[in-house]
Amino acid sequence: MENKTNQFFSAVTYLEIVGKHVSKGNMLGELLNMEAYRLKKVIAVGDFENDIEMLQRADCGVAPANAQAEVKKIADWVAVSNDDDVIHDIVYRIVPTLL
Repeated sequence: MENKTNQFFSAVTYLEIVGKHVSKGNMLGELLNMEAYRLKKVIAVGDFENDIEMLQRADCGVAPANAQAEVKKIADWVAVSNDDDVIHDIVYRIVPTLL
């Protein structure tokens, strides 16, 4: 029988089981196909394996310093950790380089 789900850990103790084509990356793709978002530049931030596809689809993928190693490898930027105001780092350090 064909497997109809994907399973992954989105935290050390948090196992997610989702439909085969359900992912943050697919959702980002759907948003970018909508008229309101089609011409927008997207910065995505993620720290676990379930964020990789989303980071790859974004114009700029950011991983916090405390992200999983595989996530940091594919990210365009590695920011400060989640515990050190990663969104502040993105807005004030990374965004200006993209303008």
